[in-house]
Amino acid sequence: MTGLLGREEVSASATAALVSAGSKKERERGGNLLADLEGFGDGAAEKLRFSSFEVDPWRKSEQLRWLLIRFQIAAGRFLGFLSCERVWLFVVVLLRNTISCISYTELMDQWAHQLDQWVHQLEPWMHQGKQWIHQLDQRIRQQPAEQLYVALAVLLLTSFFLLLRVFKRTKSNTIVLAGLSGSGKTILFYQLRDGTTHQGTVTSMEPNEGSFVLHSESVKPGKIKPVRIIDVPGHSRLRPKLDEFLPQACGIIFVVDALDFLPNCRAAAEYLYDILTKATVVKRKIPVLVVCNKTDKVSAHSKDFIRKQLEKEVDKLRATRTGASAADIADEFTLGVSGEAFVFSQCHNKVTIAEASGLTGETSQVEQFIREHVRP
Repeated sequence: MTGLLGREEVSASATAALVSAGSKKERERGGNLLADLEGFGDGAAEKLRFSSFEVDPWRKSEQLRWLLIRFQIAAGRFLGFLSCERVWLFVVVLLRNTISCISYTELMDQWAHQLDQWVHQLEPWMHQGKQWIHQLDQRIRQQPAEQLYVALAVLLLTSFFLLLRVFKRTKSNTIVLAGLSGSGKTILFYQLRDGTTHQGTVTSMEPNEGSFVLHSESVKPGKIKPVRIIDVPGHSRLRPKLDEFLPQACGIIFVVDALDFLPNCRAAAEYLYDILTKATVVKRKIPVLVVCNKTDKVSAHSKDFIRKQLEKEVDKLRATRTGASAADIADEFTLGVSGEAFVFSQCHNKVTIAEASGLTGETSQVEQFIREHVRP
């Protein structure tokens, strides 16, 4: 028979040989052949062609018959392996990675070549630098030791003063105005800026900010350092804006309405307590000036009365806030000394009390506080 021995013909031949086999050895050989046919791909056997090859199914030589069948199985497996898509996918990925490695190697070679060129260009400068160092060393060795010590001392002093000047320049010049709505913060802001009250102002919804020389210093000769003053709105919903400016502040002015103090004492104490326990204020020890505004009025309370009332209210708040959960006060510090009545002198930072009047322009104590922390 000439042509193709398919999978069915090979299986039939193997089964017939297994049935007709007489010896135990021949039966085992036929069983192994049938086991091999289990892994023989369905499409691989059809790809095996034999042109001009005669196979006699009735050939008496069983050894040649077994050999032909096993050869066809092996050839079919090889062709089935070549037809597998995973093999070709592996070959494509391998080629792509090889090309990528070649491109990366070429890029690295270009960089290395460019680096060599730069080093070659820097060699004259390096050589010139070595010559200068050698000449400087010779001149230093020729100088007397006393002159070298004097020059070194001058260099150290100059460096020290330069660093000191840079440090002074980096010091903050920001003063933050805080307090309840209606306490007179905005009027104080305008008095400090241009000496006017700006009558008719309404409650601020956005911070008033300006960098200027204090109005009382505008007539002084010489160069005076300007002050950056920020008036933060006192409405409870707008108070979080204060946290944006505290990291830049070198001082805080907390304004209290001395004329209408008692009805707002609790609210003012709560706001002041929040400021004094903020981590930024405590860690940086930002000084606080409590300004009793509107003291020009006859019925206004004195600064000593306001200080004592605020200390009492803060002491009450300290007792209630201590019982709060750790999650609520994670960003706060405790005030005062345990077991003692609270006073402002127990704070981590300096707290002072002053009087002022935005309407009459009496702001001397406020300006003194500003110039203590923002040098002119």
